[in-house]
Amino acid sequence: MVPVEAEPQVPAVVIPERPVPQRKAAVTDSGVSTTPPQVAVAPAAPSQTVEATFTSSVGATATQRVMQVQFSLLGDGTPTSADVVFTLPDQATFVSSQSAAPAGWDCVASGTRQLRCASAALDTRNLSFTLQVDMPQSTTQETLNYRFAGKGIVTKTFANVFH
Repeated sequence: MVPVEAEPQVPAVVIPERPVPQRKAAVTDSGVSTTPPQVAVAPAAPSQTVEATFTSSVGATATQRVMQVQFSLLGDGTPTSADVVFTLPDQATFVSSQSAAPAGWDCVASGTRQLRCASAALDTRNLSFTLQVDMPQSTTQETLNYRFAGKGIVTKTFANVFH
């Protein structure tokens, strides 16, 4: 075998490895917060709802009716004042001497068909009203409309038929 001369090889380029520089960071407290500020929300005003229980019966005469309206308040809060307006249908009249409101309530007739009652010092444990009504002889049924409202109370209107 004849020796073959090796072809010259291009020398390999050797790239020396350089160490990867380490990164450094310094954390300082700048006093700046990245948390969004909390918005203070005022609590909602207390709101109570009102319900009513209504009953009626024949009074001292065939044309008189005695009506009982018992209100009750539901929900949070302590209302301090309230007013109630009772309205009768045409030709019916309140018998004021036989009608009664809870202690602390002042009632004023507005004509013969409307009675307004108000309390500046509301006692929520005593909300019972008694109303006596004179009706025309020919009337078989009528409707009592009434509204309860007050500070911290959701206003509500009621209507009850009586015979």
